[in-house]
Amino acid sequence: MVRTEQGEQDSATDPEVGKAPPLRSTNGYVPAGAVTEVSAPRVLEYAWLHEDEPVGRVRWELSYDDEVGSRLVLTQTVPAHLARLLPVALAAWQVHLELFFAALHGEIRCPWPTERTDELTRRYAERS
Repeated sequence: MVRTEQGEQDSATDPEVGKAPPLRSTNGYVPAGAVTEVSAPRVLEYAWLHEDEPVGRVRWELSYDDEVGSRLVLTQTVPAHLARLLPVALAAWQVHLELFFAALHGEIRCPWPTERTDELTRRYAERS
């Protein structure tokens, strides 16, 4: 286990199937369930929950090619009967990736920008 600066445990270096995913791969808008697949450092997949029941998957896939660089693919499956949740999920993941890429460039943005998430949720809702 790795301890963060705040002293909390984060299993970012050793996720395991059946355990909670690393905190930094989750957000408060898409409740995380147990890890369903891990192939470190390339793949992390976990269930996401709705009303405390697994209803889909969140999958992080990282690949690298010497000629084109790194690629990150983030996928969340959403059953048709929960399509109404898409705007908030899309907004949350967009903000999550914005924070991730800012951190890669040395800019740590805390706390979570809820205003940005709310703004994007409205935009995505208008498109659906």
